Amino acid sequence: MIKKGTYLGLAAILCSITIFFIIRSMNHTEESIIYFPIHPTADFPSAYTKLQFKTGKTNQAYNVSWEIQSFLSKKAYLRQDISLLFVNGRLRGTLNKWKEQTQKITVQDEYSGNGSALLQAISFHYAELHPNKNEIRSAQEMSSDQLFVIDSAETPLLLFRTPENRIEIEWAKTLTGYTNKQLQTIAERAFQKYHLQPNAFIQIPLTDLAAYSHTKLPHFSLSQSKTIIGRLWEGLYNHYFLGIKKENGTIEDPMDSTIPLILLSNTGNVLYIVFETKDGEIVALKQIIIP
Repeated sequence: MIKKGTYLGLAAILCSITIFFIIRSMNHTEESIIYFPIHPTADFPSAYTKLQFKTGKTNQAYNVSWEIQSFLSKKAYLRQDISLLFVNGRLRGTLNKWKEQTQKITVQDEYSGNGSALLQAISFHYAELHPNKNEIRSAQEMSSDQLFVIDSAETPLLLFRTPENRIEIEWAKTLTGYTNKQLQTIAERAFQKYHLQPNAFIQIPLTDLAAYSHTKLPHFSLSQSKTIIGRLWEGLYNHYFLGIKKENGTIEDPMDSTIPLILLSNTGNVLYIVFETKDGEIVALKQIIIP
């Protein structure tokens, strides 16, 4: 995953892998999400993201607990889980935890807010495994959750995941519509800024990506989809989660930026991830897809 206008050739990729092998051979471990070929037998029997109402309103605010947990079928050289929490389409929190020589990771936090909102959390559960001293593999999983919070003077505090009555359906339509309109505006601005044809791309909000954990992306096999998603999260971690590099070269905290929108080309040879920073700049990350 790279910034627009920058291209990495196969030689550069091989070089980065070679350097990484050298670092690992010195027994140096640090938090990182790097895609390696998927391990053939390591998987996640359990992985979840959970948003739950925690307490009633205090000082005009409500509290929602936010927990992620994952369990790998094998002990891994490195385990790392990250999670992004979006509220009405804007990033409001991140979780990140890594451990060596373990299978299980659990991370918890809470979100305090006021006003009606759609809370959406998506998590990437990652493992780096060393089957032998000359080989590095990875394992990955995604999970997500969402919660509608209706905080209106006209009704008592109301929380639900899936609308079940007329009032909930109306609120869900309003809040979802607001978030979707924001995403569409971002897409239109990105198409114009980077001279892209709208009908040449399939649009997938990052918050919907967990649906492709075990399902093929359009135009790709399941194996290819896992590779694309692994590299996508590697890019998001480096160029969004850890900080957004803007066109002027400065690094900006991703907080208050919009939900990243994945633009997957109909030809299956490239994808973009576009979003708006908190100060209104449109940024695109580009991934060349190598068959």
